[in-house]
Amino acid sequence: MIYKKSLNGPIDQGDILYPVRIKSHIPWWIDDSDYPVVILTPTCDIAQEKVEYHRIAILLPFPFFFLNTCNEILGEEIDFPNLSKNNKDKIRNKLDRAIRNAWPRYHFLPKEDVFTIDRIIDFEVIASLPIEIFSHNLKIAGLASPYNEELIHRYSHHTMRIGTDDIPKETVNKIIDDCFSLLSPSS
Repeated sequence: MIYKKSLNGPIDQGDILYPVRIKSHIPWWIDDSDYPVVILTPTCDIAQEKVEYHRIAILLPFPFFFLNTCNEILGEEIDFPNLSKNNKDKIRNKLDRAIRNAWPRYHFLPKEDVFTIDRIIDFEVIASLPIEIFSHNLKIAGLASPYNEELIHRYSHHTMRIGTDDIPKETVNKIIDDCFSLLSPSS
């Protein structure tokens, strides 16, 4: 079970709240729709009242991700009935990676019996909102263990990774060529 239904107690990490009117608090947000959000703020900071803002992840509708994926791959002229096998495979591959959480930027959450549609988090679209606004929102569920820990681990990994230089393409090619040369008979 991914979600826990316990709605008692104060807001905690992994709690899902809905509705949250994002644009009212984040001026750059796209529209003024209500979205469910999940609390990313560490439990210890919440318990010790160390925070004035909650860090949240917005649970975007997965169909939006699907349409954005199609638009990204196909451009503005999306002709679903006449998609080529190659384009269907590209879209399917991207969706498959997102749903299996095999893509570090995104985290998929199935609808189960909490939502009417599947949801996805984009770790590059995280916000901090004043804690006061959450008193007006309903806690609809929470992530059960170990799903809450997985979300926090994946979020931390995505945002806290160390940026290092890429190995130059020429070096990569030489290493691969050297491996293949081991397979060929020596002269």
